[in-house]
Amino acid sequence: MKNLLARAADRPTLQLVVIFVVLDVIALLCASLFTIDALDSRFFKLGRDRGLGEFFEYGKFALIIYMLLEFYRANGDRVFRAWMILFSVMLADNFIGIHEEVGELIASYFELPDVGFNRPKDLAEILVFAVLEGTAALYVVYCYLHSESAGRYFSQRLCMVFGIFVFCALILDAAGPRLLEEGGEMVGMTLILGWLHNYFRQEGLLSTAAVSPA
Repeated sequence: MKNLLARAADRPTLQLVVIFVVLDVIALLCASLFTIDALDSRFFKLGRDRGLGEFFEYGKFALIIYMLLEFYRANGDRVFRAWMILFSVMLADNFIGIHEEVGELIASYFELPDVGFNRPKDLAEILVFAVLEGTAALYVVYCYLHSESAGRYFSQRLCMVFGIFVFCALILDAAGPRLLEEGGEMVGMTLILGWLHNYFRQEGLLSTAAVSPA
């Protein structure tokens, strides 16, 4: 697995981004065919846990975590480790569906206030998401406050790109149409991957010593 990630990370940034954009388009196309019954397996359903589109997202997560690990090993600033932990928690939540399952349990046993979301359990899912990812995010903030200038510079710029994904994962997930929300998450993760990969290549901090232009 590590060798596979290393080979993927050694590609030029633009090439890597194009690969994942093509994969995302394939996932959206298959999801469209599923909606018209041209494909009958729920594996192709948009947003399905461990479905086709989600597996492509797992690949992005794995590459992001790998690059953050490489950067932490090279730099030693624990803010990079904190970011790696945050993305690892997100991957685990995404793969297992923790916030969806626990959110549904909360909605089943407790009457939640109507705050305008499409489903009653949406508020519960956001609360569980905030506890899981929020705790990891607080650790990022803690490490950021104790990091060197390079770690702060990196974190400030990553936050700007990361905000797009968070908006799609939380706000559009609760209030927007499924296609817009899932498509937004795909775009958000690809932007994070592309920015991170380009940053690391410019810094020469990937596992390979050679650095080529994006």
